[in-house]
Amino acid sequence: MIIENGKIEKGDELYAALSVAGNKLAELNTKEMTSIEEIMRKLRKLASRYTGIAKVYIRNRTRGWAIQKPMFASSSLSHTRQFPYDSTGQYMLQF
Repeated sequence: MIIENGKIEKGDELYAALSVAGNKLAELNTKEMTSIEEIMRKLRKLASRYTGIAKVYIRNRTRGWAIQKPMFASSSLSHTRQFPYDSTGQYMLQF
């Protein structure tokens, strides 16, 4: 088996979850997504009522890899353009 970290193609068996303090707020099993950014957007939409820092876990069962990363989710900020955000939809807040 060749592990291709981060690679996703349509048809790959994907599992993703967004959780806070070990509690899953959103979960996704799909073969239709083609990028990590698309998965992050879908999870954020599924957990749209949550605001704060969450943990995202993505596993590509077809290619044999998994990643875990933090994500800031906010329903109130998503309707404004005053904060810049990266390609995954995570806000880049200035401190």
